[in-house]
Amino acid sequence: MPPIEKPTDGEKYDAVFIGGGSAGSAGSRRAASYGKKVAVIEETGRLGGTCVNVGCVPKKIMWHAADIADKIRHAHEGYEFEVPNGAQFHWNKFKPKRDAYIRFLNGIYDSNFSKEGVAYHDGHAKLLSPTVIEITRKDGSTYKINTDKVVVATGGRPIIPSDDDIPGASLGIDSDGFFDLEDQPKRVAVVGAGYIAVELAGVLHTLGSETHLVIRKDHVLRTFDPALQETLTPWIEHTGINLHKQSKVVKVEGERGGELTVHTDKGETFKVDTLIWAIGRRPNTGNLGLQDLGVKLDAKGDIVVDEYQATNVPGIWAIGDVQGKALLTPVAIAAARRWSNRQYGPPKFKNDKLDYNNIPTVVFSHPPIGTVGLTEPQAREKYGDAVKIYKSSFRALYFSMVPAEHKEPSVYKLIVVGEEERVVGIHVIGAGSDELMQGFAVALKMGATKQDLDDTVAIHPTSAEDSEADILGIREVRAPKDKEVLDEDEVQTFRSFRPTFTYPIYGEEEKIYGYKDLVIDLRFASGSLKQYLDVRYSASLPSSSTVDDVRGTLEKFIPKDYYKTEEAFLGRVEEEADSFQPFGEKIYSYTRPAPNSAKKGKAVAGSLSEDDPDAVVYEAWHATWDTPQFKEYHKRMQLFILLYVEAGSYINDEEDSWEFIVLYEKRKRQGVPLVSTYHFVGYTSLFPFFYFPDKHRMRLSQFVILPPYQHKGHGSELYNATYQYVVNQPLIAELTIEDPAEAFEDLRDRNDLKLLLNHEQFMQEAFGDGGITQSSGGGKVGGVGPGRRKGKIAGKAKGKIGPPTDKLWAEEWRKRLKIAGRQFHRLIEMLILLHLEPTDVRSARAYRLQVKERLYRFNYEVLAQLEDQERLEKLEETFQSVKEDYHRILAMVR
Repeated sequence: MPPIEKPTDGEKYDAVFIGGGSAGSAGSRRAASYGKKVAVIEETGRLGGTCVNVGCVPKKIMWHAADIADKIRHAHEGYEFEVPNGAQFHWNKFKPKRDAYIRFLNGIYDSNFSKEGVAYHDGHAKLLSPTVIEITRKDGSTYKINTDKVVVATGGRPIIPSDDDIPGASLGIDSDGFFDLEDQPKRVAVVGAGYIAVELAGVLHTLGSETHLVIRKDHVLRTFDPALQETLTPWIEHTGINLHKQSKVVKVEGERGGELTVHTDKGETFKVDTLIWAIGRRPNTGNLGLQDLGVKLDAKGDIVVDEYQATNVPGIWAIGDVQGKALLTPVAIAAARRWSNRQYGPPKFKNDKLDYNNIPTVVFSHPPIGTVGLTEPQAREKYGDAVKIYKSSFRALYFSMVPAEHKEPSVYKLIVVGEEERVVGIHVIGAGSDELMQGFAVALKMGATKQDLDDTVAIHPTSAEDSEADILGIREVRAPKDKEVLDEDEVQTFRSFRPTFTYPIYGEEEKIYGYKDLVIDLRFASGSLKQYLDVRYSASLPSSSTVDDVRGTLEKFIPKDYYKTEEAFLGRVEEEADSFQPFGEKIYSYTRPAPNSAKKGKAVAGSLSEDDPDAVVYEAWHATWDTPQFKEYHKRMQLFILLYVEAGSYINDEEDSWEFIVLYEKRKRQGVPLVSTYHFVGYTSLFPFFYFPDKHRMRLSQFVILPPYQHKGHGSELYNATYQYVVNQPLIAELTIEDPAEAFEDLRDRNDLKLLLNHEQFMQEAFGDGGITQSSGGGKVGGVGPGRRKGKIAGKAKGKIGPPTDKLWAEEWRKRLKIAGRQFHRLIEMLILLHLEPTDVRSARAYRLQVKERLYRFNYEVLAQLEDQERLEKLEETFQSVKEDYHRILAMVR
C-alpha cells in the first residue's frame, strides 16, 4: 500500500506503530491479522528500516561479493581453475543492481501492508499525548490521528563525532553513507572495533581497497568471547588490513570528496580517499514528544521498557533498536509479533513476551563468526569454578587446496557448566560459522548438554563435526586400583583431553599432511609422567610424496625413553603407582571432598581434614635442579608448557638457579585407607634475580594446570603455595610475574585481593574500624597475618588507605607482604574503589588523582609526547578503562 495521499484528520486506530522498519512492519501486520485497525508512520519514504535499506541486506550482498572475490582467487591459486585476465570487480556497475534489489524489497513491504490492511502514513510523528499523534508531511502540512495504543519503533542511527571533539570529523561518512558510495574508494579508513567496523573493513579490503582499521584497544569485537577476539584480530592483520591498535583519531584534514589526512593520538598520519565512522549508534528518540509526556529515557537516550516492552507511561510501548537491547532485526520482529499476540491474540498469548537471553548472532567478517549464549568471562562471573571449556582449532577442508597464507582459521568453543555439562555458550569462527549457528542456538535454548552434542552423529565431512576432531589426544593414565575411586565424570575427564596449542610442535598452521584417519595417542603415567606414544592411521600418501614425519617431529620434544608398546607402558604404570613419591620438599597442602563423596557440595574446600575418608588431598612440592632425579622428571612434564601456554617454550636447564613447585593430587585407594597414590596436577617454574643490596626478586615464569583440573580452584591454590613459599624465604624480597596472560592476571588479582581482605591487621590499619575482610578457603599454611574475620564496609574510610593513601605505610606493607610495586598499588586502588561512597565527591576526586598519578608515571614516555589537552584526555580515558576493569575483578572476588 502506498502512503495515504489524503489522510483524515482525527481518524482513530486501535494501534499505531511509529517507524516502518522490522518491528513496525511485523507488529502492525500481526495486529491487523487479528482484525484490528492499525497504522504505521514512516518519515523516510522507504519501508524496511535499517536492515533493508542500510543494514543487514545490502551489507550481506556486499559480503557475498567479497566472498566471491576470495573464492575466485582460491579457484585460481588452489583449485587450478583458469581465470582469464584476472577477476575485476566493478563497484559502479554493481551498486545500481544492489540498490534496485533494495527498492524491490521496499515494494514488497508496500504490498504486504496493502494485503494486510495496514494504513501507511508518510511523515514525521510527534506524540501530543498517549492517544494523539501529530504527523508532519514533507510539504510542512500537519494532521492528527488518534489511537488506543502507541508502539515506538523508530530504530537508531550511526554516530559521527562533532568537529568540536575531533576537528574535521565531518569530512568522514557513517556506515549508512557506505551504501551511498558510487565508486569504490582506493584508500579507506574505518574507525571502530565493533561488528559494523569489522564487516565494512573486511568487505573493502577483500574487494581490493587499501584499508586502515583504527581501534582504541588491542582487539576487535571486545564485547565478544575472547577466543573470537584473539582469533580474528591477528587474522585481520595477516590479510593485509592496516590495523592501528591503541589508537584514536584526533584530527582529519582535507576536503569532502577529496584526499583526507587522518591523524591519530600516537602521532601517526595516513592518507585516504574515504573515512568511515563506525563507532556506535544512537536511538532515534529526538523530537517525538516522548520527554514532554514523561517517557523515561536512559543516559544513552534509549527508551526504558519492562519485560513486556512497556514504558513508564501507560499506553506507550517501545520495540526494536530504540529500546537499546539486542539491536538485531530478528529480535525486533519477534518482540513486535509477541506484543501484538499479547494485545490482540487468543488467551494462550496473554503472557507472550520475548526472552532476551541466548539470542544468536553472526558477524560477517572474513572469516565469519557465529555466537550464542554467555562468553567465558560472563560464564565465570555467573557460575565461577563450575565452568568448563571445550575448544578446537583447525582449518576447514575447503582450505586444503589453498596456499598456506590464505588458509583461514577456524575455532569452535563450547562453554559448559555443572556436572551435567549444560551448554551455556557456543562461539565459532571460520568458514560456514554463520550458517551453522542457528542449529546450535536451538540446542542451547533447549538446554542441551555436551553429551547431547557428542551423541549426535556428525555430517561428514563438515566443519560442524570438528568440535572434537583434534588429532592429538592426551591421557593421564592411572593404575586399575586408582581408577576404582574415580566417579564416572572423572573417568570421562581423564580418558582423553586435547591440547590448546600444537603450533610449537607442528608449525603455525597446526596441520599434518599425508595421512588418512590419523591419530596421535600420547599418554602419561599419572604420577611419574612416563610416556607412551602411538601414531596410527588407515592410509598415507606414497613415501615419495610430501608426508610429515609425525613421530619424528614429536620425539624432538619428549625424552627418548618413552614406551612404544601399550602393554609395557600399562605394566609400568601399575608397577610405579604404589612407589612413586613427589620430588623435593612438601610446602603446602589442602583438601577437597571426593567427587563421589556424600559431602560433595556441603563441605567447604579445605574444611576436611586429610584423614577424613571423604577427603582428596592436594600437595605442593618444591624442587630444584639439585633435587635427585627431578631434572629427568622435568623433561617429561615440560611438554605441557608447549601444549597449554600461549607462546610457551622450554627453559634452559643449564641455568642452575631455577626452582619449581609441583602440585599433586594424593588419592586414597578404595578399601585400603593406608595407601595413597600421587597424580600430577600442574606446576610453576621460578627464577630468582638479584635485588639490591642482598636479596632476590623471585620471578614466576611458567604456570600450567592440566585440563582435567582446570576451573576447579587448583590454579589459585598453586599460586597461593608459590606466594607462601616466597613469603617464608627471608632472602626473597618480592614475587613478580613474567609477561602474564590475561587469565593469569585475573587469577593473581583475585588471590592477592583475598589475601589483603583476609588480613585483619592490614584491613584495620587500612580502613580503621570500618575495615572489610572476606573469608575464603585455602591451604594449611593459610594467609600471612594474625587471622581472618568477616565484616562489611561501613562509613567513611578512616585509615591509612585514604584516599590519598599514606605512601610510607603502603610501602612498608608492600615489603612485608612481598608483592611487586605496581601490583600492590593496583590492589590498593581496587580496595579504595570497593570502599568508595559514590556521594563522597572529595574522596572520589582524591582517588582519581591517585590513580592518574600512577598511570602517568607508568606511561610517562608515551604521555610526554602529547599536547596538554590530549594528555589529559588520554589519562582520563585510561583511568575510566582501569576503573571498569577493577569493577570486573572486584565482582569476581565478591
